[in-house]
Amino acid sequence: MIRDMRTIQVLSTNEIRFVKTLAFTKSLLGKTYSGKIVYTRIPSTNYAIDSSKATKTEKFLRMYGEQCYPHDNIDEIILNAVKTRFDTIHKVTNFMVFNVEKEDLLKELSHYSKESFEIRIHPDISGLDLIEDLYKKGRTEFRVFLKTLQMFIEKTDDIELFKNEGAVTYYDLEKEQEMKDLEPQLLSEVQNLM
Repeated sequence: MIRDMRTIQVLSTNEIRFVKTLAFTKSLLGKTYSGKIVYTRIPSTNYAIDSSKATKTEKFLRMYGEQCYPHDNIDEIILNAVKTRFDTIHKVTNFMVFNVEKEDLLKELSHYSKESFEIRIHPDISGLDLIEDLYKKGRTEFRVFLKTLQMFIEKTDDIELFKNEGAVTYYDLEKEQEMKDLEPQLLSEVQNLM
């Protein structure tokens, strides 16, 4: 079958992204469901492909393995949160530079049902004697960080099982300032595709 010719164009600089896909499976009620959580990250000097980790073939073909793509604390928080909810996770990163890559991804995802996946990052207070230690520290309020990502579920009549899906993960109270410093980046640089 001959496909119509397509013109490949470089996306505008504000559309070029790393696309992070966390493909998952989940067993519920005797059935196995699959889907994806897809989010994008903005390339920067601190968030870039590390071609020094590439094999000779990868460098030659300019097709990099997962080890070459950036993965920072924010990606780790998201990955760990998603791991708490699903049976298996497979992480894939792509560098979306051309219009056809974006069009193909949007077309693929259009075959899925779309839901939200909320990540709540709470302080880990499990090591504290709640009443006594909290008041000794002079603190009774703590920051909870939120990020909602898009989740794509293979079309199913059981989509209701995935409504209001999300995960709670925890940060070390001693690192609360680090989380506060990461929050603007989490909110602005981690974006949904659609």
